[in-house]
Amino acid sequence: MLNGLDTGFFLRLKEDDPVCTALWAEIKAGQEQAIIPVITLHEILVIYYQRGQADIGRELIAQWKMISSISTPPITAAIAERAAGLRHGLGMHTSDSLILSTCLTVGCRRLYTGDSGFDNAHKQGIIEVIQLKTA
Repeated sequence: MLNGLDTGFFLRLKEDDPVCTALWAEIKAGQEQAIIPVITLHEILVIYYQRGQADIGRELIAQWKMISSISTPPITAAIAERAAGLRHGLGMHTSDSLILSTCLTVGCRRLYTGDSGFDNAHKQGIIEVIQLKTA
């Protein structure tokens, strides 16, 4: 199954969340497929820049790009158009609508996040949202 990974997934993975740790092991072993939307990469880098650890953030992303079962689809005009509709229809923030649109466009059936901004998409059956708990 193709899984979308939002920023919250990586924050929880760093906290050794068992759901994230198990999925990450399956992704690294090639048993599961995942996408990391470009906006998620951006958000991760921003977090590391804010911590004064930009090199660590860039290294993490370089490592993720080497895992063959992970892809990072670009934001296309079609994704941007779909995101606008999702933003309007679901009352989402722009970044969340771009993440959701990317996931839907490439065929993700599940999105792992710690962000409640995706709740309406889940409630309406647009995508299965795995809501990760904070530590």
